[in-house]
Amino acid sequence: MSSWQQKQFIVDANDSFRTFDYDDKLPNLPVPSLEQTIQHYLESVKPFAESDQEYQQTNKIAHDFLVGEGAYLHSKLLQHAMKNRNWVEKWWEDYAYLSLREPLLPHCNMVGPHPTLPGYPYGPEQQIRLASAYCHQMTRLWQLLRQERLKPTVTATKQPLSMDQFRRIYNCSVTPGSPKDTMKAFFKTEREGFCPSHVAVLSKGHMFLVAAVRQDGQPLSQSEWEHQLTIVQQTAAAHPGQDVPYLSCDHRSTWAQNRQHLKELALVNAEILDTVSSAMFVLCLDDTCPTSEAAISHQLLCGDYRCRWPDHASNVVFFSNGRSGGICVHSAFDGIVSGVATLFAHSGVIESIRDCISSPISPNLTEPHQLKFVLDPFIQSEIKRAKIAQEVEKSKVTMCTEVFNLFGKQRIQNLKIHPDSFIQMALQLAYFRLHSRFAPCYETATTRIFYHGRTETVRSCTEQCVLWVKSMMRPHEKDQTRAKLLLRAIDKHNELMAKARNNEGCDRHLFGLYCIAVENNLPVPQLYLDPLYKKSGGGGNFILSTSLLGYSPTAGGVSPMCLNGYGVFYSISPESLMFTISVRRDSPETSSNKLFQSLHHSLLDMVSLLEAHMSSKL
Repeated sequence: MSSWQQKQFIVDANDSFRTFDYDDKLPNLPVPSLEQTIQHYLESVKPFAESDQEYQQTNKIAHDFLVGEGAYLHSKLLQHAMKNRNWVEKWWEDYAYLSLREPLLPHCNMVGPHPTLPGYPYGPEQQIRLASAYCHQMTRLWQLLRQERLKPTVTATKQPLSMDQFRRIYNCSVTPGSPKDTMKAFFKTEREGFCPSHVAVLSKGHMFLVAAVRQDGQPLSQSEWEHQLTIVQQTAAAHPGQDVPYLSCDHRSTWAQNRQHLKELALVNAEILDTVSSAMFVLCLDDTCPTSEAAISHQLLCGDYRCRWPDHASNVVFFSNGRSGGICVHSAFDGIVSGVATLFAHSGVIESIRDCISSPISPNLTEPHQLKFVLDPFIQSEIKRAKIAQEVEKSKVTMCTEVFNLFGKQRIQNLKIHPDSFIQMALQLAYFRLHSRFAPCYETATTRIFYHGRTETVRSCTEQCVLWVKSMMRPHEKDQTRAKLLLRAIDKHNELMAKARNNEGCDRHLFGLYCIAVENNLPVPQLYLDPLYKKSGGGGNFILSTSLLGYSPTAGGVSPMCLNGYGVFYSISPESLMFTISVRRDSPETSSNKLFQSLHHSLLDMVSLLEAHMSSKL
């Protein structure tokens, strides 16, 4: 990505709209009709019914819900939507994210390796140089957001998308609590007022505060960052750190108790915790040396927790050889948002490293301030306990990033097929070949055309997809028949994606109705207790949890939704496809390597099948 491309992110003098100008003008999130939701839901459960009798039982439960308690809950939801422009927003944050009690790492946060610099000699002594270049670019983007000069995103048809999530890239943290966490965003635009401009830097169990903006209001240059981070590195190496970050990687309720104990122990502790929470971002200087995308992904998820602060919305991790990646709080924003920040910073780093421009150090530069907690024997024992306990948590999850480089977006589009739908079908075929059954699949669809929109679910395992996969498993099936079935399955996926983007899926609506029941102390409807609800993915039981991260070299992912599930996240480049696959180690069924190999073969089979079909029609 060149510097010219980076400039495409920036509002210029001819642009009439600034970053957040569209947000209040976007339409409210609509509530689908209950009839439409039930019809969609019933279609989605069919592939997982083991008999017609089982499906008919679910069909009866769903129709009883439609005319009975569901109708009442829907009327209450409509009343809720009259008072809330985005009726699902608060529930989604609270129940899908902030109520989870597992440690954010490795179970909840998004992680992903940064793109590599072309031809760059990664190795010893590169950590500080590259971290400095990246911090400078991250601060530039923070400044652009403060000035509202990041271009608002629009669709191919020029529909503006909500930019609200960009307010949480910086200066945003979750605070552990019980029974749920809370999230606070400290970011403000220049028009809105003051915004903290410091960065928290973690190294070898030590914590530092670095002012990212000089007294003249300008971001630190790359040379100034190198000066500051060299001081941090030398100070951290002089003696053992306090290792307090281990506590932030603990189970949420336990961390909430220990955090409160720290605050009550000394006023300075409360001040430090507030300082880290309000930081622009957290920079983690890691001593390990992963060299591949797969190793980086695993280290980000399960690496050195004494230099991680998963409460903060944005952790940037630089390893000892200069390779890097990001860790993000999923409750704050979705992966596509962090991808924009990554690409902006990456393009700027390419330019700065290529030009090798150095600048003088400001004589008024404030040196990094080391943050030292007051600890007592109880907290010290908790740090030791958490460190041991986290090794158990780390052993539960593994993640790898793999590149499929035999073709990419261009070859798929030559078939006049949407690349995302192509990959979703490949995932279903790959899973079936590996496990001999179909997988309920969650794919994210953006609903950002609406006020504060985030996502809806595309249930990619459709009846059309099942028919095609079965045809691929019949050795004597004609390829012409297979190709036609595949094209029908792709058309169905395209239809579901279009509906989901208009918030016409079934999952958010069913989720909202469930929340209405819970908050009104009503019994859980039978619909949610029916076995097919869970078997089709409901209640967070999707075996495949998937998302397209964009058409760029960015990568990332999260842990699987369930024990025997996979997290599969992918990005699409012109000549390659990148997959990040996560599994639970304690699952006797799953393997990230085996799924990728099966996916590799499925992609090749599909492109050959469709190219032959296209040739036969010429």
